Amino acid sequence: MSNIEGRLVPFARTGGDGSHVAFWLDDGGRRQIVHLGSEGLVCLLGQTPLDFLRLLAIGYEDSSEDCLGAPGERPADGGVNAAYRSWLIEHYGVTIPAMASEILGEIPDVLAEASDDPFWRCVRKAQKERDSEA
Repeated sequence: MSNIEGRLVPFARTGGDGSHVAFWLDDGGRRQIVHLGSEGLVCLLGQTPLDFLRLLAIGYEDSSEDCLGAPGERPADGGVNAAYRSWLIEHYGVTIPAMASEILGEIPDVLAEASDDPFWRCVRKAQKERDSEA
């Protein structure tokens, strides 16, 4: 499967800048949740769908800018998702971290030459293939 667009299903906006969150079918056929940034930032949003739900429960007002832009900082208003947070803890027995960096791996820089993020690597590979065909 080399056509990355055919393996993505955007399902929500992550900020006012045109960024989205999407389901991605990776090379191994596993469904993952990823960020598609309007300015080129692409990354996984946790290792599991439950990680993504926990990420939402932290309470960032703008997932694209606040959460991914400064994952090592606490959200400005940590009580934004209090009812959702309680429901998630009660129904799934999970903990909700204080900041995104506790769930996310290292967020790849837009200009990075390499990253451990599998979605970043997949996008870069597709871009290189596209550019070599041009």
